Amino acid sequence: MGHLHLIRSGGIGGTGKTLVASMLFEFCRSRKVPCHFIDAQRSPEMGLKYSPELNSGEHHTYFDPEEPTKADQLIELAKDSEVIVDIPTGNDYLASQWIAGVNGLIRKQTLSIVDWFINNQTPASWQASQRQAKFWQELQTIPTQIFVMNGHFATTPGAFPADAKQQCWKNSVGMMFFPAPAGVTLPSNQPIGEVIAQSVYPNAKPLKEWRELIFDKFQLTALIPEPPPLDFSGAHNLKDLIKIVTNHSPLVSTVTEIEDAPW
Repeated sequence: MGHLHLIRSGGIGGTGKTLVASMLFEFCRSRKVPCHFIDAQRSPEMGLKYSPELNSGEHHTYFDPEEPTKADQLIELAKDSEVIVDIPTGNDYLASQWIAGVNGLIRKQTLSIVDWFINNQTPASWQASQRQAKFWQELQTIPTQIFVMNGHFATTPGAFPADAKQQCWKNSVGMMFFPAPAGVTLPSNQPIGEVIAQSVYPNAKPLKEWRELIFDKFQLTALIPEPPPLDFSGAHNLKDLIKIVTNHSPLVSTVTEIEDAPW
């Protein structure tokens, strides 16, 4: 069974939802895990930049006031793949209404949801995150929840209450910090992985280091399925053996706090 990853921010714009969603998508692809990038935003169509052939069909908005049931398609996709949904600002209410409608499937554990809340370290963002935690409590559902502090858009450092970390722990909410890459401006016109591979970006090396750091943080959550067990049957010589081992990336098996967030 895969996961339905909801990337949202409680209606607050400019927190970096699309950045987190796209990096998670690149992380899945780097491990050859079946995945879909669902661009629920009307503009820009960010999903189209992430290998359209690997996106799931149409690229229109799923959380549409006129067709709220369209998001049911995501349930089928999430049965056997990682489905990453970049939810547009302002449509969190629609997403919440839809989630409440499929809550029975969630409680029966036939649908696994990962709720990524992206914040920009403002009081409004913190308050929105607390409303989100309360929303799940009212549904009597405990999905995997991750609170992402995005260092790129931390507009009000120190705005969180002193016991923010303790409150997250109390609500069983994991925490992750996205640091801003020193001296690097993130490219906006194409996927980061492609920029690095093509070596056309002047700061490709520090960008690659930042990307690997983010991938390490995703790996620690153990949300993405492990690669299949190593099969050495095709190793007929030392060269074959080395190739098999170097292509294997083991995952850690716990969801945990991911260090160094400036709480």
